[in-house]
Amino acid sequence: MIKKIILTIKTIKNLNILFLDFFGLLHGEITYKLWNGILMNARAGSTDFAEIIIINGDLEYPSRFFHKTKILLF
Repeated sequence: MIKKIILTIKTIKNLNILFLDFFGLLHGEITYKLWNGILMNARAGSTDFAEIIIINGDLEYPSRFFHKTKILLF
C-alpha cells in the first residue's frame, strides 16, 4: 500500500484533482498533470487514474525498454 502511495505522488503532479476524483466529487473529463510534463485526460469516476499511474510509473512499461516521448493529448 505504501509503495502505491509513493508511486502516485511520484507520478501525478496535481494530487488535488486525484483526491477529488477518487472520492467521486468530479464529473466529466479531467486532466492529470504528470511530473514528466505529460498531460493526460481521463474520465472522472473511473479507474483511468490507476492506469495512468501504472503506465507512467515505470511498472507496466519500464523506461529502459520503452522510451516515452512527450505527447500532449486532448
